Amino acid sequence: MESTKFKVILIYERFTEKQQVREVSVPNWEIDQVIDCCPTEEKYTAALLEKIFYYGQNDFQDNPERRSVSVGDIIVLNKCVSVFSSDFFDLWMVSSSGFSPL
Repeated sequence: MESTKFKVILIYERFTEKQQVREVSVPNWEIDQVIDCCPTEEKYTAALLEKIFYYGQNDFQDNPERRSVSVGDIIVLNKCVSVFSSDFFDLWMVSSSGFSPL
């Protein structure tokens, strides 16, 4: 199954010797569904961030060397997968209810 990879900076570990980055793979069919159902950039971005968060959980994509994505972590959103923007990437922080742009 083909997928698109996203990087998530695990902020909780930022004070350790080495900054932790978790690579999250989102199946391309999931991204296609997001494109089909979200007519605006805001809705598209929100839905894509939700998919990255979902697949960043060890329950769904186990990575024993990294913890699950959680509040305070930063998602590096590859804008090349967006049909709305030509920017290279955006940074989004996972908040307690949704995501905040940085």
